[in-house]
Amino acid sequence: MSNTIPEGWEAPKLGQVFKLLRGSIVPQDNPTEKLEYYSIPVFDQCGSFSVVMGFEIESNKTLISEPAILVSKLNPRKPRVQVVAKKSGLRQCASTEFMAYAPKNKDLDLNFYKYYLLSEKFSNKLQLVATGSTNSHVRVTPSETLTWNVPAPPLPEQKKIAAILSSVDEVIEKTRAQIDKLKDLKAGMMQELLTKGIGHTEFKDSPVGRIPAGWNVITMESVLNKVIDYRGKSPPKSDCGIPLITAKNIRQGYIDENPKEYIFADQYESWMVRGIPTTGDIFITTEAPLGNVAKVPGFKFAIGQRVLALNPAPCISSDYLLYLMQSRYFQDQLELQSTGSTVAGIKQSTFRKILIPLPPVQEQQSITKPLDSIVRRIDSTFLKLHQAERMKKALMQDLLTGKVRVNVDARELADT
Repeated sequence: MSNTIPEGWEAPKLGQVFKLLRGSIVPQDNPTEKLEYYSIPVFDQCGSFSVVMGFEIESNKTLISEPAILVSKLNPRKPRVQVVAKKSGLRQCASTEFMAYAPKNKDLDLNFYKYYLLSEKFSNKLQLVATGSTNSHVRVTPSETLTWNVPAPPLPEQKKIAAILSSVDEVIEKTRAQIDKLKDLKAGMMQELLTKGIGHTEFKDSPVGRIPAGWNVITMESVLNKVIDYRGKSPPKSDCGIPLITAKNIRQGYIDENPKEYIFADQYESWMVRGIPTTGDIFITTEAPLGNVAKVPGFKFAIGQRVLALNPAPCISSDYLLYLMQSRYFQDQLELQSTGSTVAGIKQSTFRKILIPLPPVQEQQSITKPLDSIVRRIDSTFLKLHQAERMKKALMQDLLTGKVRVNVDARELADT
């Protein structure tokens, strides 16, 4: 905590406000009992819990015998915090990878402290004290956290702050749901348009499935002027310079600027000797992950390993190629023809031989127009999501520190 405590607030030790639940449960002692189980994998998947039978849980767990806040002690670089409050009638237990903080008295709001334990400040503290043999598996010692100071506004102020942040969370969740619906719509449209085209009444069987009678089936290499491949070479990296795009930056349909890596500007020409992609070219990842595609960006960059840059021939539009490689058929072909027991990957020679359906160029453009429209709606909704997330971060920094105070009216005071 800062040395400056807002007027009317206190700054007790975490251990003065919360206790760590240490009770244990052996689920397999009651194999037919249904349990409300809080685990790291389920949290990462949906941010909630699962209902499982006792026999499905192999080891001892922490018994959640009273309302509590769970905070992951494993790899705190990724904050995982959730409240266990409502009783469903089932016994509740949690992975021992969670620290379970139960309030020592009723004069606090669990949701306020959920947000504080999610805050960047608390997360940074966890990262500083986490230890382990590898960077990917570090853990926090729970008892150590009890000595840290935490903010303690009056209860009405806690509730008001939690309500404000909860309202932003609702906006974030609704926006994410909109994105999911739009992605489902895009997937359905791709399946329809990339297999049936527009306005066709006659179809034929082909090596790629049933397609319009006027379409052709050809290999990938037949629709490419050039394939730029930098596999087998590791570029010299620097702290600044020319951005390096690797397989880690290529997501499905877009380029993610993180992680940020660079090569020395004066080594750009000597590194990019195999070719420089141009506007309209398409990236595809060949391994770890396999099959992510995105348009080549408009800024100057270098290419890392496990990435192909494809330059389309005049017979195929860049946008059509982009959507085609995202399709269920093409992704299935990549998986079927990949090799590697640990990490799946595909050789350039194999990739070139993949068969694809090819409509006339004019129809390709008609197919991509509605898909482009959906992508614009997805991008616009993502922008709203990022704005809401930035707003939440700013509000947490202001409200949880008392930098910005909230007004509590008489009705809210009466409710506490």
